[in-house]
Amino acid sequence: MSAFFFIVLTLILAPAQVILMLVYQRDRTPTAVSKVIRYFSMGVASLFVTLAITLLQREYLPGLRFGGIAGDVVKAFLLVGFIEELSKYFFVRWVAFYDRDVKEPYDLIVYSLAVSMGFATLENMYYVFNTSMKLNLALTRMLTAIPAHATFAILMGYFMGVSRFALKDRRLLSISGLLVATFFHGVYDSFIFIGWQPGIWGGAFGSLLLGIYLSVKAMNLHSARRPFEYHQFLALLRNQVFRRFRKHPHHHNKS
Repeated sequence: MSAFFFIVLTLILAPAQVILMLVYQRDRTPTAVSKVIRYFSMGVASLFVTLAITLLQREYLPGLRFGGIAGDVVKAFLLVGFIEELSKYFFVRWVAFYDRDVKEPYDLIVYSLAVSMGFATLENMYYVFNTSMKLNLALTRMLTAIPAHATFAILMGYFMGVSRFALKDRRLLSISGLLVATFFHGVYDSFIFIGWQPGIWGGAFGSLLLGIYLSVKAMNLHSARRPFEYHQFLALLRNQVFRRFRKHPHHHNKS
């Protein structure tokens, strides 16, 4: 095999591993590396879930695909963003969420990211090896698509962490993780799909930068709390709201 092949393969595999390692190192009570590898493998499997759902959609709901900018937006949010995030959500919500090794909210950010990086790595391999411009595409996706998948996963993992240690509304918080990830995925892909319009590509980078910013904030919030502190935080917040309501009941009745 040529040196060029190994360079391209490194560019395909390394970005997801580096991002996952950086996020993993911020975990104050890190889980076993073998567990992270397990969820990474589930992410690889989630790509086949996406393919199965997509085939079913094309067979039974072919009318969802149509042309124009509206068609590109529908494709970005529904046929790509929602289906891909739903495929990853299956493993995060029904496997990682109930993992006995989850000791703090940040753990679900790590697990969610591991699933997403497994998905993104296999997807990356498929796209790069099916084009004649392998090096260019590998470099482009290293700086765009892989970090984008990471931000979607971190935002989903943030809400999963909130849900896992919440006192109530756990199902709503869990679904919020899926919807937020789908939203950012859809916005990012919309700009990519409408890239034939002048100046639209800048929106994709803008949404990616916003996703990175929010992901860092999400990690900072979760890494600053341990489980017992998290319960106390939610209880304190709830008590403060109720206390304020009891002090000013007439004000709230007027409104």
